[in-house]
Amino acid sequence: MPVFRYTIDHRMDPRASYFTSWGFSRDHWHQLGNDAVTATAHNDGYVQIWHWGRGGKCLNRYEPGRMNFSGGFRFVAAGGEVWNTLYEPDAFNRFDRLFGLGYFEKHAERHGIVLRERTYAPFGDAPLLVSETEITNQAESSREVVVWEYWDFNLYELLFAPVMTAPLGAIFESLRWTFNQNFLASSSWDEENEILSIDLSLAPGVAAPPRDAISLEDYYPEPCFLASLNGRPDFFCSDQRSFFGSGGLYKPDALIRGSDRRLLPPGERDIGQACLAMGKVFRLGPGEKVRTAYAFGSGSLDSVLPWMRALRQDPEHNFSDTMDAWIGSRIDFVTPEPEWLRRETLWHGYYLPAGAFREDYFSVSIVNQGSAYAYIQGLNGAHRDFALFSMPLVYIRPDLAREILEYTMRSQDAATGEIPYAHQGYGFTTGVLVHEESTDLDLFFLMALAEYLGATRDFEFLEKAVPFYPLAAGRTGPVRDHLEMALDHLETSVGTGPHGLIRAGSGDWNDVLIAFSPHPILTMVLGESNLNTAMACFVFPRLADVLREALPDTAARLDARAHAFRTRLSGEWTGRWMRRGYLGDGTWLGEDQLFLDAQPWALLAGLWNPDQTTTLLANVQDLLVSPSPAGALCLFPPNPAPYLVQGSDTNGGTWAAVDSWLAWAWSQHDPARAWDFFLSTTLCRHAEAYPDVWYGVWSGPDSYNAFYAERPGETFNWSFTPMTDFPVMNMNRHSGPLLDAIRLAGIDPLGERIRICPSVPFPEFALRTPLIGVAYLADRHRGVYNPVAPGTFRFSVRLPRDLKPGAWRFLLNGVPWPAVEQDGSLLFETQTAPGSRLFWEILPDDADSGKAGS
Repeated sequence: MPVFRYTIDHRMDPRASYFTSWGFSRDHWHQLGNDAVTATAHNDGYVQIWHWGRGGKCLNRYEPGRMNFSGGFRFVAAGGEVWNTLYEPDAFNRFDRLFGLGYFEKHAERHGIVLRERTYAPFGDAPLLVSETEITNQAESSREVVVWEYWDFNLYELLFAPVMTAPLGAIFESLRWTFNQNFLASSSWDEENEILSIDLSLAPGVAAPPRDAISLEDYYPEPCFLASLNGRPDFFCSDQRSFFGSGGLYKPDALIRGSDRRLLPPGERDIGQACLAMGKVFRLGPGEKVRTAYAFGSGSLDSVLPWMRALRQDPEHNFSDTMDAWIGSRIDFVTPEPEWLRRETLWHGYYLPAGAFREDYFSVSIVNQGSAYAYIQGLNGAHRDFALFSMPLVYIRPDLAREILEYTMRSQDAATGEIPYAHQGYGFTTGVLVHEESTDLDLFFLMALAEYLGATRDFEFLEKAVPFYPLAAGRTGPVRDHLEMALDHLETSVGTGPHGLIRAGSGDWNDVLIAFSPHPILTMVLGESNLNTAMACFVFPRLADVLREALPDTAARLDARAHAFRTRLSGEWTGRWMRRGYLGDGTWLGEDQLFLDAQPWALLAGLWNPDQTTTLLANVQDLLVSPSPAGALCLFPPNPAPYLVQGSDTNGGTWAAVDSWLAWAWSQHDPARAWDFFLSTTLCRHAEAYPDVWYGVWSGPDSYNAFYAERPGETFNWSFTPMTDFPVMNMNRHSGPLLDAIRLAGIDPLGERIRICPSVPFPEFALRTPLIGVAYLADRHRGVYNPVAPGTFRFSVRLPRDLKPGAWRFLLNGVPWPAVEQDGSLLFETQTAPGSRLFWEILPDDADSGKAGS
């Protein structure tokens, strides 16, 4: 599986330095995660863990000025010397860092002692990280080695902060730290379970809301713990001052004292003085090695003990079990070229689900958008992004895709059906002041629901009871009611403008759409969005076709609305492209500017005739794609300064989501150009185009600056959101390429059938996902489908390129099966249920089925 070997000396190499709103930084990091928590593994060798159950928070924030070093590293005493395993290249004979698919690994060698450290989140929903160390004595004589596992406790709640860009962000940063004054910290050692924990209680006089009340803040953080997984520690310490003493980071008093068991004094007001550390003494012969394993995380003792028991059963196989699980849930895309695309697709297939966490109020896991939106501003949004993430996850993790859909439905207002823009804290929903009237969220939810139902045929899901928001309203309804409520909200609350097009509100996909208007209030009230309307022309028939049998009245309603919108949009063609929308003041946006974000939806909806389609794609190629070395410019020409930065953000930057939509839409008309464009959107191509920018190599933001902008290939930095300050782990950067790989491989559920119709410019390739897999050679094809619901499954499979009409044999699960040829595809159907894999083959009519394959 892919791994990045991080070799740069980031302390010295000028290429490691990058712009942030606070000045230049050299901090680079990699994502670890499972369905419950995320973590960031940093090039200096420490690991931060992030927990979102009751609102976003970092449990061990790195703040070296207060002796908070985050953790996930070791302190070692051997041969009269003491050292730690943070990055100090001159202190080691060898120091390697690996950012792996699901793990962070360091190899640190000093004076014959070698430590191989590995940190990972176990696959599943355990709210913890596992930290393993292999200690080897490479000396020719026996050595006594003391190794301490060290994790800080330094709570940092991501409280509401509308502005986090320097210098104003310092105000909200201070408020976040001040919030910790509401707590007292105490620690305890559980001898029986070998767990060291930090518990917070409310300080005297603090008035807090009830534990189950919706709140922007979390007054009830779960305990933080460190547990030994393979043997009782010789020492432990939970008092940072006692651990470091006068020796500090490089010679902590705890390692000088030797045997030590010290707890934080009860009722500590400075909760950042807590830590979680355990030590063991080893006597190693020449060449001898030993292993330690610990779990660090958050949760009550009752909730984490089952995880401890499971992890202690066979500690040496925990990592391989997690790797096997990631391998089993992988997406694998094999093409003739380029060879690196397979690795990058595997990487995306890890990063997307690893960005998940569990929200306690909504009782489901959700893939956060990440980047600065989450880890700087503390937001979990927006629901359009959740919908986009769920679409490839339908094929990789159908269970997680379903939970994401439930999350959106659990967020739907019980009275109006409105889907909120974002979430923060414990159960709190927000429009973040400037996004209160977002008008596209229903459409993205409906599109994602159509994808899930179409690909899984899980129509029982329509009957599942899901609560509305808030829980106190006491209203629960089946999924079909949530679907209808979303349609009602779109038609009545969002509504249409004076030309019968869906309103723009405060923004559609483009959150700052009204910034392109000279009269933003008029645009918010009377403006219309061609993006929304074109998207409805695509989504409504797609959902209607899926629901034709299950909900015929709803399907008819969708058909009628789609027809009306198609008629309205026919007049939006400028002769070169589709306009962006009506501004509400008598003028239109996008007459002389090509806004890319709206164009793919019109193409996917089939709004234009062949000549119009050719003209549009030629303009997209010439104005937006050809000039850009990586991805497509989202707008040309951009609006002038000073209100919008040219070539940045939605004023001409490149966007992961929009690139994904364009590659998908383009593939239906010109597979060769679509393939070339798809490759231009990859991490590899961005790294080649901008080799001195660290982000965009293994992860990135949702948007890059254009090639002509200030700081080309980097990302935006504006008053509300300093994307520069957390420019990786945006899940659009990973979900978009995954959806494109699935679509280009031809997998696209339409109506009653799961359609396989490749849109790649070569005859031979293979794509495997846990739900469905396809493989093509020039004259044969194989497919596999693993149902998650029972029922009748109908497929339409494109014949291989070199098979002549009628010159084929079809096998299902190894036996001949009836199939009908229609327009170059084979149509077949069967009944099956979960646990019964479908495997089919299309072979030349004279071929030996035993020789078929790819």
